[in-house]
Amino acid sequence: MVSRGNPFDRRYETLEELVDDISETLHCPVTLEDANHRLIAYSSHDPETDEARIATIISRRVPEKVIGVLWRDGYMQKIIESDEPVRISPIAEVGLGGRVAIGIRSQQELLGFIWVVDDRQQLEDSDLHLLRQAAQAVGKKLIALQQISRRETEGYQNFFWQPADRALEGRRRHSRTGS
Repeated sequence: MVSRGNPFDRRYETLEELVDDISETLHCPVTLEDANHRLIAYSSHDPETDEARIATIISRRVPEKVIGVLWRDGYMQKIIESDEPVRISPIAEVGLGGRVAIGIRSQQELLGFIWVVDDRQQLEDSDLHLLRQAAQAVGKKLIALQQISRRETEGYQNFFWQPADRALEGRRRHSRTGS
């Protein structure tokens, strides 16, 4: 089989564009969360989506009861420990339909998760391969956004602290000269 490269390894203006592309490619709704289960981006979905997805989108965070059940049933451990997509059976007690999830990593650091609603159609091996590629692309995009955010924060700090530093230096010169 000849590899054609990563279809998601291209320029996206936003994470929403990337998530929409993943959703269109896999023909399933997709949710992107950070490592603390806060919602980062999500694709559109049909009106018959499950309760857990709706609650996540409304509150912009995965409900604690859903996270608790995923830990209890061992799914979170599998997702965190593996570079492979993990299939999750429906869990009616928390309104969670079938999912496939994969951790997003940069080197060994867990950056977040991609969750694919997999209720109506089972993702095939080729789809799971695409999901691994999507996780790589999302990881690169998240790192790039973190770097931009870090540079902006440093720029703001320099902007706000620089005048104070100059004023302090001016006071030091003034006190040394005794004027």
